[in-house]
Amino acid sequence: MREKYALKFSFDDKLLARIKVRINKKFSSPAKALEYLLRQNALTYQLQDGVYVIYPAMALSTKSSSVGKWDSKISGSISDKTSGETLPNASVLINGYNVSCDEMGRFTFISANDSVFGLRISHLGYLVKDTLVKSGMQHKFQLIPASYKIKEVTVVHQVEKSLRTTELPGVIRANNLIANNLPGNGNASVFNFLRLMPGFLASGEQSQSMLIWGCYEGQSQLSVDGYTLFGLKNFNDNISPVNPYIVKDIKLLKGGYGAQYGGRVGGMVDITGIDGNTYKPEVKVNLNNLTVNAMASTPVGKNLSLTGAFRQTFYNLYDIEKLNPFRGDNHSTTTTSRTNQSLTAPNQQSGNDFQPNNASQKRAAAIEQPGNNTPSAPTQSNTTSVYLYPDYMFRDGNLKLSGRTNGGDSYFVSMYGGLDKFDYSLKDSINNSPYNFDANQKSTQWGASSGYNKLWQNGNRTAFNVAYSFLDVNAQTTNNLSSPGNESGNSKKENIIREYKIQAENYFTLSEKHSLVFGGGITGNSYNYDEILNSKAEETLKNDVQLLNGYATDQIYLNRSLTLKPGLRFDYSFLQHQMYWQPRISMNYQICDALKTAFSWGKYNQFIAKNYVVDKFGNYQMAWMVSDGERIPVPAAYHWVAGGYFNKSGFSASVEGYYKSIDGLYRVARSQGQNPGQSQTKNYYGQGRSAGVDFLVKQQYGRHYAWVSYSLSKTDEFFPDIMTKYQSAPQDQRQELKSAVILDFKRWICSANYVYGSGFPEYMRNLELSSAARNKYNRFDISLSYRLAPKRFNMQTGFSILNLFDTDNVKMSGLFQNSGNSVSSEKVLSIYSHTIPFTPMLYFELSF
Repeated sequence: MREKYALKFSFDDKLLARIKVRINKKFSSPAKALEYLLRQNALTYQLQDGVYVIYPAMALSTKSSSVGKWDSKISGSISDKTSGETLPNASVLINGYNVSCDEMGRFTFISANDSVFGLRISHLGYLVKDTLVKSGMQHKFQLIPASYKIKEVTVVHQVEKSLRTTELPGVIRANNLIANNLPGNGNASVFNFLRLMPGFLASGEQSQSMLIWGCYEGQSQLSVDGYTLFGLKNFNDNISPVNPYIVKDIKLLKGGYGAQYGGRVGGMVDITGIDGNTYKPEVKVNLNNLTVNAMASTPVGKNLSLTGAFRQTFYNLYDIEKLNPFRGDNHSTTTTSRTNQSLTAPNQQSGNDFQPNNASQKRAAAIEQPGNNTPSAPTQSNTTSVYLYPDYMFRDGNLKLSGRTNGGDSYFVSMYGGLDKFDYSLKDSINNSPYNFDANQKSTQWGASSGYNKLWQNGNRTAFNVAYSFLDVNAQTTNNLSSPGNESGNSKKENIIREYKIQAENYFTLSEKHSLVFGGGITGNSYNYDEILNSKAEETLKNDVQLLNGYATDQIYLNRSLTLKPGLRFDYSFLQHQMYWQPRISMNYQICDALKTAFSWGKYNQFIAKNYVVDKFGNYQMAWMVSDGERIPVPAAYHWVAGGYFNKSGFSASVEGYYKSIDGLYRVARSQGQNPGQSQTKNYYGQGRSAGVDFLVKQQYGRHYAWVSYSLSKTDEFFPDIMTKYQSAPQDQRQELKSAVILDFKRWICSANYVYGSGFPEYMRNLELSSAARNKYNRFDISLSYRLAPKRFNMQTGFSILNLFDTDNVKMSGLFQNSGNSVSSEKVLSIYSHTIPFTPMLYFELSF
């Protein structure tokens, strides 16, 4: 029949091999003949896209609410074939409908017309799987990694690379497979990858602050396995705040996201950690000239694994400056009595929004840069600059226990601890005046979470999660400027922020066209901000808030091209006894197989914020605070996002436009009171707005990969007490261009990336915008690595050069400013953070 009538069949070989047929009969059509033959053997068929799909006549079905109508249901889970690792948020196309998986890689789908389902399953960095299955529960699908490490493999198939932008408007998904091949330290830093995405600020190297689509520091959230990381320092994007060895999936939500996400008015970076290898022990070790990173995973029982990871910085193995071919070209050769300190004049970039440098003042700038590096700065008159080499230490550790039951349930316990500290000192003479300055800062971060994911017999799912986070930042400075009218200025500042969360989330598939996600829980936050100036304690800022929250999102398939996601979230503050309603909605329309459009809108509230605190000497620190709705307002923002996406034959392009408005910005400044030693505190309240457009073009050719992104944006703020109109916010950057190319020749991998930024605004005293030109940013990195896979282990080694052309760049904001005990003093110390200079890095990685 197949050859004579050119028919197409899909069937189970083993099923049909057991059947023998002898018949001598005439039929009016091939379909009639096929129906007769199958019915005699308890089989049936469906015609799908010209293909006769043969399967057993008995299929699992459930009766729908319509009388006499039966629905077929399918559910399943998706995992890594090599390690058994579940694949969160995988994409599943079932009979033309897009179905989303949860964080455990599970999905459920109901059809009123089909009992056989054609599935197209994809996940970033894995081969796409196309298959046909009958209706049934708890199917298990395994995907093969695109970088499957065996001696030789030939695969003729489409590969879903490690980057996708078309899931929802404002969403970019990635995993750490592609990050490993980008320039860096060979440590697969996830932020090395995110900084190259449109809308995620790379200029100024502020990745720890996650400035996304014009948002302020602290308005975006980084969460790992459900617990929040409030922020540790990192070495210029090379030591990521999250260990790449424990990362399985990265979801970047720039704005307009759904009701299940709350507590921020900016963006979200949601990271799912690995579960560990349930098949065999696994060890990975990465060593470079700045850090060591190690990870081990082992099965500890049936379907149970334990994973641990640890990182530690240490002193450079070699002097980077001796390898710098640009040394002496861009740097002044004048030195002070301190070894290898170059003198030059810094840019007038101010990190202090309330007491910034005045152009007429003389000031000394000490540049903070982790590592043994010597950056330079733009020239400005009447300024002396001294470059310092701080002592810097970073370490963190992860521990995770995860497992699955025979019934398909899963559970985990994840813990994290991190510590970073740096200190530097200056004992010298500035303009013939003796000067003594010491500074140190220590940050301690803890996080833990636990979850149980229940799979019900009907395919629906419930997830229970508990999480706790803690951050303690201690900063201390000793400032002694020997000059008439100035006394020693000593300060101690401590900022603590805590958070706990208890959440439950449910996934219900109601019908072929409706799937509902709803949940809720309790969130608690508390903070302390303590400040001691010259042994005199200032007012302690502290508060705590408990929130009851709930949300629901209905995914409605209006047809196979149009999907609507209305949602509603509420947060009830027990501190204010007030309800905050946050409606949200998104829509995507599939114009054709290659082209899609999307739109989203939503309201967002934030109950903790990172605000500026400026002391009476002009020193500032960003501090975490809890919003009480009175003194510290609850920020409220509205997001509008629209985009178009094209994807065909390895080429993809996207364009996204956005507009954000925010109310409830807050800053606090302290000034000298009328009596000696007395301080006055003043609160500033403001609002902001941001608009822009992102472009992203990607091309995949075989194993090679390249993309270019461009962002055009404008971010303004308005504080009525100190401004007469909207003006550029500190993080406002009008243009940013980023590109990357990865050439994968199996054993040899070459890569490069480039970032250009048009620069940030500069401020003078009282937040008056300076007329000075913005300082542009550009940085070019390259990398070359070699990988080898012997029988018992895998090895990769290589080198990277960061900032190949040693371009002078300044971070977005300064760190410290002081003029002794008088802000009107002629001698002002400003400490700026410069970005990474020419930095070669060698690494070696071993895994088995």
